[in-house]
Amino acid sequence: DDLTVDVVLPYGIPVLEQLLLFLSDLIKSKGKEDTIIFGLSLINLVLETAGTGLGAHPSLVSVLQGDLSKYLLQNSETSELQVLSLTLRVVFNLFNSIKDHLKVQLEIFFTSVHMRIMDSPTCSDEQKELALESLLEFCREPALMLDLLLAVLESISRRCPLHLANASKVDVTGSDLAALVDPSPNSFAGALPSDNGDANSTIPPNDSLAWLHTARERTAEVLQQRKQNKKRYFLAAEKFHTEPKNWIAYSQQLGLLPNPITAESVATFFHHTP
Repeated sequence: DDLTVDVVLPYGIPVLEQLLLFLSDLIKSKGKEDTIIFGLSLINLVLETAGTGLGAHPSLVSVLQGDLSKYLLQNSETSELQVLSLTLRVVFNLFNSIKDHLKVQLEIFFTSVHMRIMDSPTCSDEQKELALESLLEFCREPALMLDLLLAVLESISRRCPLHLANASKVDVTGSDLAALVDPSPNSFAGALPSDNGDANSTIPPNDSLAWLHTARERTAEVLQQRKQNKKRYFLAAEKFHTEPKNWIAYSQQLGLLPNPITAESVATFFHHTP
């Protein structure tokens, strides 16, 4: 039929891929500072809005793993504090969104960005403070820290195979890392030799890896709950700014304030509200 017209959808993954490529080009280190700041701000918005949904599309993951990660590494060497601050924020949101696809990049960013800045004698105190604040933000996300520990253990396994390395040293490393995320009184017991020098008192690396995988699964529900709470606080803050007279009742409906309210509960609300 000559009258048949193909319907062209105006939006889709290919368009989003081109958008991510365009935004990545905006933050090239050789660009103007205002353009880089604008690009980083838009990328932050994309990552915070799309979240983990980006990981379901290989073409988008490829852009984030490639051009975006490369330009973020370049921008991390800047002395401009606003650019550095936004870059570190993008790095954090990037791993929050598609951390399962960035195992290698996670280790690279920690060593080439955070640790480099803090160990560099030429970086200013302000730059080091931003790097420390970014590390603190990572530490507040248990799943991200567990992924980092797993990356370290896997890196050790690749670089120091048991037939080439001292097995007891590898055992101690795995046990120590497990103890970091399980600070119980007996958590370091397996990492230390017994008084009679029994080398079998160490925890095998495979057991440590299994423990870390299990711990990461347990944190999934906690992280989901935290995201839901963050969304509720965001809605309450929006109500506070748009309808100042109704924000208390609305916050009570969301379960953020008790009924009747108390001074302590209001103070806690404002402390946690972004």
